[in-house]
Amino acid sequence: MGIPVVDMAQILDNVAREAGSGEFDHPFYMKVADMVNAGDADAIVRDKIPLKLLRLTEAAQEGFVLLNYPCTRGEAELMEEFKGGMNAFVHVSLPDEILVDIEENKMKCTDCDKMWYKNDIVSAEHGVKIDAFNRKDCHCDFSNDQFVEGSDPANFEKELEEYKLQKDELLAFYNHYGLLVDYQLRTGYDDYEKIKRQIQYNIKH
Repeated sequence: MGIPVVDMAQILDNVAREAGSGEFDHPFYMKVADMVNAGDADAIVRDKIPLKLLRLTEAAQEGFVLLNYPCTRGEAELMEEFKGGMNAFVHVSLPDEILVDIEENKMKCTDCDKMWYKNDIVSAEHGVKIDAFNRKDCHCDFSNDQFVEGSDPANFEKELEEYKLQKDELLAFYNHYGLLVDYQLRTGYDDYEKIKRQIQYNIKH
């Protein structure tokens, strides 16, 4: 069994969407939903919402990989309060034009909600060759054509600009504590074993 993957952005989205029903029928979740819908990131950090949600997430009780978080120094400082802090912060980078190509190739499976990539991404200039990850890799039922365009150019551009504004301070925070694993991606999923070895090396040293 692999290490559980916990996506903080997905958790917050789920709470915002499901608050008031089922397992999310509690005033706490309604409060979190209000913060998420208002885009009040400061309140989310101030009230330590991510820590509370992680404590309620079964997959986050032992070792796990956290996606899409932290994104700012304030969030990074908050994460130091969760079970003694993170073992490593992995920063995977690609040139902007490659990121745009990947975004434009996104397809979403409406059955499993996963993102797939329909074409290879190749750049001789940057030494990048990322193979497509498409329906042949999906185990869903393809009796119907269930793939839709997964790209959101406007939102992607906004997220990329926000990332650039926060990146240097965030990476400096983790570099100061010797927790930064800075990796330049070149072959997509085929880089996984190299990244894993680098993380293991950083944790041991």
